[in-house]
Amino acid sequence: MKVYLAHHGNEETKHSAKILQEDMKSKGIEVINPFDWCTRAKILQTTWDTNPDYRSSKLVKDIVETDKKAILSCDALFAAIHKPSVGTSMEILFAYDHFIPVFILTDYESPWLRYHGTIINSVEELVRRLEKIEK
Repeated sequence: MKVYLAHHGNEETKHSAKILQEDMKSKGIEVINPFDWCTRAKILQTTWDTNPDYRSSKLVKDIVETDKKAILSCDALFAAIHKPSVGTSMEILFAYDHFIPVFILTDYESPWLRYHGTIINSVEELVRRLEKIEK
């Protein structure tokens, strides 16, 4: 089972996402973490505020289209939401619109999250739900 791990790009969240990623891998889940294949966080931190041309650049298109292709290659999307994130919300909606099951680990309450995904409490619950999809 291959799962896309959606999460915010700040350092604290990236650290907790890495822990979740390792936990998922230890349970036999192939994890696609978009922050593993690019230096997106550094790029966003250094160019978003300092380069006004960045917002219309090819880089933005590359990031979004690469993420979309990765989501489409997965069996499910798992979003770890510790605080609201536009990118993670867009990934959730994209997966939902393409009939990819969405599971969300969060304390943040939102009718939009509940509508587009299943709120879960742990990686163990994710594994149980993924097993049901496989059957």
